[in-house]
Amino acid sequence: MKVRFWKTLIYLYSLLFFVTPLVMYSKTSELFEFNKLLTIYLITGCVAAVWTTRMLFSGKVIIRRRFFVYALLLFLSTQILSTFYSIDRHTSFFGYYGRFNGGLLSLIAYVLLSLGYISNAGVASQAAVRRTIEKILKTSLIASSLVMAWGLPSKFGYDLSCLVFTGGLNVSCWTDQFKPTERVFSTLGQPNWFGAYLAIHFFIACYFFLTNSQKKTQYIIYGYLFANMVFLVWTRSRSAIGAVLLAAIALFLYIFWRKEAFLAAEQRLKVGILALCLILPITLFGTGISKLDSVLYIGRFISAPSTQSVSQQSQSTGSGDIRKIVWQGAYSLGQAYPLFGTGVETFAYSYTFLRPVAHNFTTEWDYVYNKAHNELYNYFATSGFSGAGAYILLTMSTLLYGVYVFRRGLNKKDELLVLCLLLAYITILITNFLGFSTTTISLFYFMIPAWIIVLADRASWTPYLKSVQFEEKHYKMLILPGLMLATTTIFVLTYLFADKAYAKGENYFAASRYQEAVANLYTAYNLRNEHVYADKISQALTQIAFVQALSVPGEKLPACRDRDNSARDCIALAQSYNDKALEASSKNVMYYRTRARNNFYFYQITKDKKDYDRAVAAVRTARMLAPTDPRYPYYRALFALGDYELQKPPTNDDKKALEIAGLGSVQFAIQLKPDYVDAYLMKGLIEKELGRKEEARFTFEHILDKLDSRNEQAQKELKTL
Repeated sequence: MKVRFWKTLIYLYSLLFFVTPLVMYSKTSELFEFNKLLTIYLITGCVAAVWTTRMLFSGKVIIRRRFFVYALLLFLSTQILSTFYSIDRHTSFFGYYGRFNGGLLSLIAYVLLSLGYISNAGVASQAAVRRTIEKILKTSLIASSLVMAWGLPSKFGYDLSCLVFTGGLNVSCWTDQFKPTERVFSTLGQPNWFGAYLAIHFFIACYFFLTNSQKKTQYIIYGYLFANMVFLVWTRSRSAIGAVLLAAIALFLYIFWRKEAFLAAEQRLKVGILALCLILPITLFGTGISKLDSVLYIGRFISAPSTQSVSQQSQSTGSGDIRKIVWQGAYSLGQAYPLFGTGVETFAYSYTFLRPVAHNFTTEWDYVYNKAHNELYNYFATSGFSGAGAYILLTMSTLLYGVYVFRRGLNKKDELLVLCLLLAYITILITNFLGFSTTTISLFYFMIPAWIIVLADRASWTPYLKSVQFEEKHYKMLILPGLMLATTTIFVLTYLFADKAYAKGENYFAASRYQEAVANLYTAYNLRNEHVYADKISQALTQIAFVQALSVPGEKLPACRDRDNSARDCIALAQSYNDKALEASSKNVMYYRTRARNNFYFYQITKDKKDYDRAVAAVRTARMLAPTDPRYPYYRALFALGDYELQKPPTNDDKKALEIAGLGSVQFAIQLKPDYVDAYLMKGLIEKELGRKEEARFTFEHILDKLDSRNEQAQKELKTL
């Protein structure tokens, strides 16, 4: 049997770009990115195994030495060092749970894919090298067409994903944050992610449109370009639309520069059609960018803006304003941790350290920001000057090499392919400037430079072993590649099954079915030692203990079951899993929040002051980790009020403690966030308990007059005064 290494690798890369954007699964905790990343891991394992087999048969290390390769390895080295010095090494290696992409393991996969292509590319004729790249790009275009086709019905209220996931051909399976009738996202997960993906493919399609001479194919590509732009404006992704328009200007400047190649009537017609594909969808459907729509959108003459949408926009903080605040926090983090940052993918935990107070004045003040929404700021915050500098070097080496290729001179098709790849790369940089890389975008970020290098530089390369006639004596050479494949497969399947169990446990927890939740969370934790799982187990065990205490007051609590089915005290068991979570992620403010809540539940069960003290200590630590978050002084006030209400009867010392710890803390929460309705309610309740009825009345009236005129609790409390 003859084994052709390069041909096998091309099949794997084509499979990668075809399958990845389409993969999604409703049984996992995250439907889109998690499953795409597992697909990337699996195919990367296959690529590494074939590459290793080729090296074993060749008897030499197969790695092409180019400046980009050194820049790539330098970038990876900074991420390894950042992971080593991370505040949470587990998260840095595997990625933030819920987002996944961007962890060291995913970066290793992308680097292997890029190096694998550069190092294993053949040294055949220039046309053959270009055809190989074209094959992968065509496969990716077909995949993007399927993605658009899948998302089309959702624009009109008939989402195919909902049909597959829930059996209903509607959009009811999505929350209010996901409205495909307003902003399409198809199989990519979010409109901005879909927009960034479409922006890349617009310029890939431009290459085939401008170089293909077959009429039938030209019509197909024209239809694709038009559909691509229609879906792009349907995403309402400003960064993606702006990226395409800016890159398109560069393309038209190139056409003007090379005008002698576009003088023929057929070529001039293509240029006109290309311009029409850009302008017509904007004219018909608008973009959501007011300045652009005021010039091009025809709908401004026939329809008025929706009153509801305007109202909703006025009630929410603009995404641009929020990004500026987050960038300020990211920049401060980079300055505070200048060498290697806080650790790869730890932004969700470290942002709270130096979170600007201005974030409290936005409508997303209580959101978890797991990315800085700017790739460079994100690297600066999480990997310091070393990581940000290496990222800039990696990016600039691609752009400068592209310019160098133009100066060297290529034939027309190769030159146009390099240009369109560079324009696609520029759209990535623009969309990442206002967002962050997802799995599909990361693939193109690392693979586009590889394609350009192979296309422009392969003539100077030494050829490697192309194929081998496989015989029985070669079986021993397959041991290492076989182990690599088996390890990758086991890792992917274990990760998948663990996350499915975790997702099931989360669903049971949300439905207050805590016993079933714990059983599934144990299954997940047995498969993978994730501190996220330990934290959720701790919460579920606490709820079991609390529910049992309420159902059988005064009775000794029945024991809970641990993972090994041994009987344990529920409270001690819950505490042990919270300890495990914090042992793995000691700077995670969310786990201290869990500890605080758990111990306050325990205090209500046991009436033991030690539990109360542990709850207060956890809140104190949380306030140190998140000094500008108003929720933690609010929790301190809540605990103080709860403790006061448990005293039968309260003494003067209890009142004094409530005044200092309760009223003082809630006042600080209000100082951090002056429109914090819950804090004002807490303040009014504490004032009422202290007998300050006039002050309480003023506080509740302030809520109704200034913050929330329909607040039912404030109205109810006013009636009792």
